[in-house]
Amino acid sequence: MTPAAPTGWAAVAFGFVNNLPTYVAVANTVNPTGAVMVSNTGFTWTAANLPSAPGGACVGVAYGNGEFVAVFATASTTAGIAYSRDGLSWTFATTTAPAGNWSVSLLVASLATLSS
Repeated sequence: MTPAAPTGWAAVAFGFVNNLPTYVAVANTVNPTGAVMVSNTGFTWTAANLPSAPGGACVGVAYGNGEFVAVFATASTTAGIAYSRDGLSWTFATTTAPAGNWSVSLLVASLATLSS
């Protein structure tokens, strides 16, 4: 499926949803339909609908701790950050207004305990 005329793709994140590899791509668009695309293969993509129009174009997406997080270029306190466990169902977080450009990156560290 091709999204509705984005101006370009901003970022792609990779994670595991229900033990399946999952890619989430976000577009530089404020259209809630086609702004986020999801794939388990990288070849076939499904559009994920945001609950409402974001406050601005998407600037990034990351995966960590079992969730995808997308940020949008906006000063909105209700449509600037969205999160999803599966990449398909998204929720906007309520935040304080950002003071500039946002970006997102997540670092996931794993610790192993060795025993004899």
